[in-house]
Amino acid sequence: MIRASADGPFDLAIVCDAATPGRLGSVGALAMTAERSLVIDHHEGNGGFGDIQLVDASAAATGEIVYALLRHMRLPFNRAIADCLLCAIITDTGSYRFMNVKGATFRVSAALMAYGACPASISELVFETRSLQSLKLLGRALDALEVTADGRISWSVITARDFGELMATDEDTEGIVTHIRAVRGTEVGVLLRELGDGSVRVSLRSRRDVDVSRVAERFGGGGHRAAAGCTLRMPLTEAIAAILGALQDA
Repeated sequence: MIRASADGPFDLAIVCDAATPGRLGSVGALAMTAERSLVIDHHEGNGGFGDIQLVDASAAATGEIVYALLRHMRLPFNRAIADCLLCAIITDTGSYRFMNVKGATFRVSAALMAYGACPASISELVFETRSLQSLKLLGRALDALEVTADGRISWSVITARDFGELMATDEDTEGIVTHIRAVRGTEVGVLLRELGDGSVRVSLRSRRDVDVSRVAERFGGGGHRAAAGCTLRMPLTEAIAAILGALQDA
């Protein structure tokens, strides 16, 4: 794993579940200094970066692709590997709730369980164990929740002040957008987070009829039909207007 403090260059960079280098955050430029790069991904909007690309947009999760690769290479499995791959599948599919989940997804999951992976333990760790800061951020986001476009779009913001007062980070916002989308009758849920550098990170979640990846791509982001994101280099008020306007036009 590359950490922000790691020194390069590297012989090989392996990038998983990222459609563009911009999705790698602060380590993106560092990863791209490697002599060779392997990209394993399942996003339809993958830009084809990296020296070697293993991209399968029909897969519901990148973990499925890695599983198939390891099986093809006839490498041994153990519980640690199975736990990691099942965790990747559970998180990438929203606990099997997204429309791209197929029978193959469950067959791979069952195979990983045969190696000892435990979905209950993974789900408890990932979805039911949160920091105090993240729960307080959720409260702020719910307090700020609004609905527009005749109830089709629900949205909320977390400001830089919220982050500062709660001593929270952007990682503490994981999963909050799902609560924003939960409003009855809503087709799209939007969470905008004002970061310390002045940018605004946007998470989009939709139900069946709206392709939020197309909206995210308009702002240099990407993702899936039902789950996407982007980063806007503009003040929060302008970002709100831009995103809501784009969604109403979608």
